[in-house]
Amino acid sequence: MYESFYRFREKPFSLLPDPAFLYLGRQHSAAYTMLEYGIMHQLGITVITGEIGSGKTSLVRHLLNQLDSNLTVGLISNTHRSLGELMPWVALAFELPHRNRSRVELYEDFVQFLIKEYAKGNRTVLIIDEAQNMDTEMLEELRMLSNINTDKDQVLQLILLGQPELREKLRQRELVQFAQRVAANYHLEPLTTEETCNYIGHRISVAGGDPSLFDAPACELIHEHTRGIPRLINTLCDMALVYAFSEQKEKIDAKILAEVVSDKVNGGVFPSEESDQQEVNEFWPRDPQLAKSLNNIANVYRSQGKFDEAEENYKRAVGILENSVGAQHPNLATVLNNLAVLYRKQRKFDEAESLYRRVLNIVEKALGPEHRAVAMGLNNLAVLYQKQGKYSEAEPLQKRALAILEKVFGPDHQDIVIHLKNLAKLQRYMGRADEAADYEARAVEIENSKIRHSLNPTATLSQSNEAPSSEAAAAHKGLHPVASPDKK
Repeated sequence: MYESFYRFREKPFSLLPDPAFLYLGRQHSAAYTMLEYGIMHQLGITVITGEIGSGKTSLVRHLLNQLDSNLTVGLISNTHRSLGELMPWVALAFELPHRNRSRVELYEDFVQFLIKEYAKGNRTVLIIDEAQNMDTEMLEELRMLSNINTDKDQVLQLILLGQPELREKLRQRELVQFAQRVAANYHLEPLTTEETCNYIGHRISVAGGDPSLFDAPACELIHEHTRGIPRLINTLCDMALVYAFSEQKEKIDAKILAEVVSDKVNGGVFPSEESDQQEVNEFWPRDPQLAKSLNNIANVYRSQGKFDEAEENYKRAVGILENSVGAQHPNLATVLNNLAVLYRKQRKFDEAESLYRRVLNIVEKALGPEHRAVAMGLNNLAVLYQKQGKYSEAEPLQKRALAILEKVFGPDHQDIVIHLKNLAKLQRYMGRADEAADYEARAVEIENSKIRHSLNPTATLSQSNEAPSSEAAAAHKGLHPVASPDKK
C-alpha cells in the first residue's frame, strides 16, 4: 500500500527470509565466512546459533545461492519436540523413499545415495534448522551419520542452525563426542544501534528507496524496542511505514515510531516491553543495562499519560542504579531528572524540587560545578519555581546557569540565546522591564551576529579555524551521559 508513495520496487521489510535483502554487517559477514569456510573445506559439522529472527536462515540461503552446482542439499526445516525418528526426515529431505521402510533400510538407502552423489563429483550437505529442538538421542544419530566418509573426503556435511539453547545443549556431557566433531561455529548477537541504522538503510536501498527515510532518532528508538533482532526490526519498520503513509509523511521520525510502539504495546502483540519486564522480574535485578530498559519503558508510559506505571518503572531503575553504579553516578541523574519531569507534570512540586536538587548535587560532584550539565540542572529547577510563581527563587538559578554557559561556550554563543530570553521573560514577570529589555537586546544581537556570519564566507572560514576549548567541545557534542535540559 505504501510502495509507490516511497518509490519502492518491493516491500523492504518483509518477514520472509530473502537473501537479496541480506545485510552483511560485521557479525553476519563473520557468520557467512564461517559457513562458506565449512562448505568449501568440507568440514564435518558447522553450527550457527542466534536469537529467533537473527537472520540465520537468510545467511544459509544466501550461501546456497553463491555456491557451485555440484552441491546436493537437503533441508530439514520443521524440527519440533516430537519429531520422532531422524532417518525418515533425512530421506524426505533428499526425496528418497521413506514410507514403510525400517530404520536399517532407510540408513542403507541413504548410504547408497551418498556414494552415488560422491561418484558424480557432488558434495552432499544436510541443513537442519531449529536444531535446538532435537533431543540428545537424535543428535547422537546425526553424529553417527557424519562418520560416513571416504579416506580423504567428507561425504556428508552437516549445517545446524539453532537458537541459543542449542549451544547449551551441545555443552552437555552426553554430547561431548558430537561437540568435538563441530569444526566451525558462530553465534549471532543482536545488532548494535549503529548496525540497526545501517540495516534499515540497507534494506530500503535494496528496495529502491531513500536509505535516509528513517532519521537517526527513529532508528535509535527502533533498536531500543527490538533489541537489535532483525525480524522485530522488520516488523516495526513495516508498521512505521504504514503509519507514516497514512499521514503522508515523507520522512519517518521518532514521533511516528513512538506511536507505533505505543499501539503495539497496548495491543499486547509487540514483545519488546514484555521482554524488558521479564528481565526485570527474572534475570538481572542489579544490571545497569536493565535500568536503561526500565527508564525507556517509563518514558513510553509517561508519553501515554500512564503516570503510575511510569513512576513505578522510574523508581525501579533508580533502585538498580543506586545498588550497581552508586548514588553519585551521572546515569542515575538522568533517571532522577526524568522522574522529576513526571512529578512536575503531575504538579507534585515538592517531590520534583527534591529530585532536581539531587540531580544538581550529583552532576556538580561528578562533572564539576561549571559543567554544562550543571547549567541544565539549574535551569530545570528555575523552570519549576517559575511554574509556582516563585520568581525570586528562580532568578539566581537562571543567572548562575547563564554564567556557566557563557564560560563554557563564550558570551556570544548561539546556545545561550534561549537562556537570555528565559531571563528576560522572568524579569518581566517580576516587573523589571528595563532589565528584561537588556536581555532581549543581547539575545537579538547574538542572533543577528549569527546571520551576518552565515552571509560572510570569510568570517565563516575564520570562525571554523578557531579551535574550541576541550570543555566546550565535549559539552557541545553531548559526550556526557547526562539528561538533556528539561523543556518548559
